Amino acid sequence: MDTLWPIALGSVFVAILWHVLAPRYQENRAERLLQRGRDRQAAQYLERVHKVWVRRDGENSIQAASALATLARIRFLQGATEAGTAHLDRAAKSVYAYKGRPNRRLIVALIRLGQAALAAQRHAEAAAIGDKARALAGRVLYGADPCLAALEAMLGDAHAGLLLFDEAHAHYDRALEIFRLHAGVDSPDAAVVMAAMAVAMVRQERWKEARETGMEAVEILDQHDSARLPEALSALAELHARRGRFAEAEGLRLSICHLWERLGGSDSVLLAREYERRAELLRSMERQTEAGYLQGKAERIRRAVA
Repeated sequence: MDTLWPIALGSVFVAILWHVLAPRYQENRAERLLQRGRDRQAAQYLERVHKVWVRRDGENSIQAASALATLARIRFLQGATEAGTAHLDRAAKSVYAYKGRPNRRLIVALIRLGQAALAAQRHAEAAAIGDKARALAGRVLYGADPCLAALEAMLGDAHAGLLLFDEAHAHYDRALEIFRLHAGVDSPDAAVVMAAMAVAMVRQERWKEARETGMEAVEILDQHDSARLPEALSALAELHARRGRFAEAEGLRLSICHLWERLGGSDSVLLAREYERRAELLRSMERQTEAGYLQGKAERIRRAVA
């Protein structure tokens, strides 16, 4: 009988540990699914996680708000603006009402709020959220913390959206430095930041730098995380399109479509968005029939999500 006690205690410990960690595991799983274009599955995970956090810690808890903010980002990507706005507003209300000491969970929730605002093209709001998170992060995050790098990258995207490119590149540089310190020069997270930098450079007409930065990002992601390769290829496609090289841009967009079809399936909202981008390029090349076909495919995916 005595030999059963360690087993029983071990089982109880595992059950408690799973109870604590399972929601966070599912949130991370949802993020990975979204990176791979599986937006519907990611949304289902987050809806379940949000219910768990509400049941355990209350509707206005930081954990529940964090999950809701990521769900808002997905809804914006899916074109469900009304649902996305409702989720984002609820999450923001909970986060801003938090009266406890700053902690890592609060910073993560603010980053996710900012990412949702970016998905809604609300760049000024994302910048304000990022500034608040940055003011708190100095008391919580230290050294080469990837959470701090994610915050800097989000701020970079927000400032680039506001056409404040000097500020954007300063944030991108800090994010790159932290990601590289944390995971090495070939870090896929650093490569994604480089892709964002390349997009900003394209908008500044810094063609050579944009191409070099975008190509380096492609090489890293092709070797280490091909699921995130579309972000880097998209930067190069934008470069070609801005320079009037529509055939090269359309070829890259076609490659991105194939990647999203393989990663996320035929009902991915990210695939729909890429169909729309290809259709726009095809119209510029006066290939109206092909453009109309792709636009129709994109609309069918979006209607299925709605």
